[in-house]
Amino acid sequence: LFLSICVISNVTGTIFVLLNLNSIPNKPTQWNEESCYNTLMKTQKIRVRNLSESLLKSGVSVHVKPVPVLTGFIAAGAIIVIANSSLILTGLGLILAGVFGIAIFPDRILVTFLDDCLVLFNQPDRSMCMLVYYDEVVHWQYVYRKHYDQLVITLVDGSTEVQEMYSYSSVYQQLSDHLAGKQLKSIRIRKENA
Repeated sequence: LFLSICVISNVTGTIFVLLNLNSIPNKPTQWNEESCYNTLMKTQKIRVRNLSESLLKSGVSVHVKPVPVLTGFIAAGAIIVIANSSLILTGLGLILAGVFGIAIFPDRILVTFLDDCLVLFNQPDRSMCMLVYYDEVVHWQYVYRKHYDQLVITLVDGSTEVQEMYSYSSVYQQLSDHLAGKQLKSIRIRKENA
């Protein structure tokens, strides 16, 4: 595919510029801060506002708030209240805990799994997110920590993306489906350095 541009100038006459658009790489570039060079990778950090809502709705998202568990508290509390009058305070406590968790706790998306990539939202700058394409992942590992867990993703250029997570089961099935055979053994870090 070639593009010809004709520019007319009074001083120098007519100038023809011929650009070969095939020589322009079709992959976006990313500035790799750790190694200080540009890499030609599709994986990149972008602004959240540049993601289309329809694209995000088509994926599977993992949230901070465990809504199914909190809904289970409400259901279990209701069953206890209805079935056993001697445990009515326990049932009401479960119902209140579930309603409090759903109504009061803040919620945000940690990661969204799409057909060809995953989107990591838990960045230091909340207006940014990281697109990680599955074909550029070397391996992934789940790290259990004392206060939170981490999903560590190693990319083909040697860089790693680390995402705070709160539940292994919420991401395991999606990662196993999209990144089959790329999982390293999960590790548990019992003592944190102060």
